[in-house]
Amino acid sequence: MKSHKSKKLIEEIEKTNPNLLEELALNPKWEIMRLRNTIFQLLGNKCANPFNFPHPDWCNFLIILQIDHVNGGGCKERKEMGSSVAYHINILNKIKNGSKDYQLLCPNCNHMKMKSEMFKIEMEKQLNAEAKKV
Repeated sequence: MKSHKSKKLIEEIEKTNPNLLEELALNPKWEIMRLRNTIFQLLGNKCANPFNFPHPDWCNFLIILQIDHVNGGGCKERKEMGSSVAYHINILNKIKNGSKDYQLLCPNCNHMKMKSEMFKIEMEKQLNAEAKKV
């Protein structure tokens, strides 16, 4: 089931280029690759390296870089968009409009970011539990 945002985006695409969705339906994987390539170029084609780790060359291979949602919410956004093509078009449009909500991360940094956020949440729970005891 497609969300309202996804339907609205598809309607906008159909208005500006009525043949685009038909062309994409023939081979959406190529379109996703083209969209990811453009997104990666706009985001600098390398890991944002938020932890300032030393990075070997392979960390910036485009094939392993991942689009990260700086403030979280990536799973929710993917589900709302309904299709991978619509999801990537949405991200590309946001970046072109100046959004700073996305960055590229290598798998190591993406995993560290996820674990550090989980650690912060767990620490807050423990601190709140200790504060209630006092």
